[in-house]
Amino acid sequence: DSALAAKRPLLADFAARLAKARAWALEDPAPYAAVWSKLIGLPEAVPLRWFSRAGYRTVPIDADVIADEDLLARAEASQQASPGVVGGTIGLADASRVSARLRHVFEFKESLPGVPARTTWQLPTACLTMARQAFLDSDGFPSLRASEDWLFNWRQWSAGTPMRLDPLLQVEHATAAGWRDFSRYARVLGHASGRARRIGGLPGQWLVRAPWLSVFLPLGRTGRALLWCGRYSPADFRLLLWAWPAYLLLAGIWAREFRRGVVGLPSPRPER
Repeated sequence: DSALAAKRPLLADFAARLAKARAWALEDPAPYAAVWSKLIGLPEAVPLRWFSRAGYRTVPIDADVIADEDLLARAEASQQASPGVVGGTIGLADASRVSARLRHVFEFKESLPGVPARTTWQLPTACLTMARQAFLDSDGFPSLRASEDWLFNWRQWSAGTPMRLDPLLQVEHATAAGWRDFSRYARVLGHASGRARRIGGLPGQWLVRAPWLSVFLPLGRTGRALLWCGRYSPADFRLLLWAWPAYLLLAGIWAREFRRGVVGLPSPRPER
């Protein structure tokens, strides 16, 4: 703090200029994409595709994603050991609320701390590193919010790109607490997951052919969470032993919207 005391006006001025620059880039992404592509060395179409739909905004640094200082160095070492796409584990920044813990398991079950290193296409983009060429060959992230990582990863996996989870790469995610927000997110995630299977060819095509079978998904998803956490995350398993009815209820909300996404019905609430 003492080192920054005399520099706070400079930092405030920089933050204000950055916010204005970001707003300009959102209003007219083409010039920004042209400059960015020259600096980074990527084809102009790649940043233009991303900036045209990113919708980012400048905010103060917070705890949405918390990473160790040496994360980038470890990610680079992991890439050198096995180039391709490498994902890490996602811990929960604040485990004091049951709703946040259940939502974290609901969203990041396959990547909880404690899971083993393995070859898999299920790598969340909250902690992901990849070779530049792999990203270029994939044509970037799809525009489908909430399932963009599954679609992106499945495209990579189907193309034969090496993909693996490295438990040595870990970040913490500030998963939001609150049952109402969890319910809203379950609807968004369910609809996006169903639509992703319909348009992206993800595993589970039997649900596209017979959408009525989605009625069994809440029990299947809850049972799988119990088995997975019982094997790799004892603390979350103990939570699920008594909180499984709430998890099952949210899985039911997810499954209802999943079916709507599979059959092509619009989501009752727009993604955000």
